[in-house]
Amino acid sequence: NVLYVTAITTLALEGRGYNHRIAATAVADALRRIAPDGRILVWGNEPGIYLRADRLPAGRYAYTFPLTTPGYSSETQMAELVADLAADPPAAIVDAGSPGPGQPGIVPLMVPRPIESYDGRDLDVAGPLRRFVAERYVLATEVEGWLIYLLR
Repeated sequence: NVLYVTAITTLALEGRGYNHRIAATAVADALRRIAPDGRILVWGNEPGIYLRADRLPAGRYAYTFPLTTPGYSSETQMAELVADLAADPPAAIVDAGSPGPGQPGIVPLMVPRPIESYDGRDLDVAGPLRRFVAERYVLATEVEGWLIYLLR
């Protein structure tokens, strides 16, 4: 697996705002302590976490929009992602889909939240991923409003 640094990743890491950089750094620090090895899955549009944590994505998506865009996303696509994760589970899953639990953001992972529409990218086919997380992971901590789940 190779994580390519793109303009999107660079903007997420350095240009989107001070709070995002602080949060990504704090999450990376927490991951080094509680899950020091292995790939991670970030649910949200925060690919900078992968770079800050020096981790590879645990799937083929470095951010969530491809999984929530009507006309592109599908239940089959989500099932394939979950099958990939089941074959090689990530050490940790980070829910970085909103500024804090229950606050508006992208399609929720485990904690319900109002969905903000990002140009209509609000399709919810995440049911299989939610079941995967609920069965195999436990909420370990909240860092800067983002939730970190670890394997049971």
